[in-house]
Amino acid sequence: MPLTPLDIHNKEFSKGFRGYDEDEVNEFLNQVIKDYELILREKKIWKNSWNLCVNV
Repeated sequence: MPLTPLDIHNKEFSKGFRGYDEDEVNEFLNQVIKDYELILREKKIWKNSWNLCVNV
């Protein structure tokens, strides 16, 4: 099953010794979510356009 923006948002990572900067990771994940949502919207538009062309 494909990931959803909510899956990305809710993903939790374990913390290890000298782990990643949590704020930096969260900022990056927020950007990934925005980009992923945009791609999903564009996919829906293209799919609708395709269906219109096929059904003409």
